[in-house]
Amino acid sequence: MKIFHDENKELFYIKDEDNANKTIGRMSYRKKDDHTIIIEHTLVDESYKGKGIGNLLMDEAVVFVRKNSFKIIPECSFVKFLFNKYPEKYKDVI
Repeated sequence: MKIFHDENKELFYIKDEDNANKTIGRMSYRKKDDHTIIIEHTLVDESYKGKGIGNLLMDEAVVFVRKNSFKIIPECSFVKFLFNKYPEKYKDVI
């Protein structure tokens, strides 16, 4: 699956491989300042839940954050869950 990042819309998203018009998952954020993003919401299509789509979006967000030396403030309950479950994995971006 290919993950897209639209910096203008502050959005990471994944399209359905069979239907390019259908978004199967998305993670929205906003920049708080020059060093911090706030991840607001993660949404996965019902038919794709439990297939790791949210994790793929999070992985892409973390790559972006690390590349730009940002930190993440999680408003999204899914991101809070991941931060709590894997503190060592994300300690550098919290």
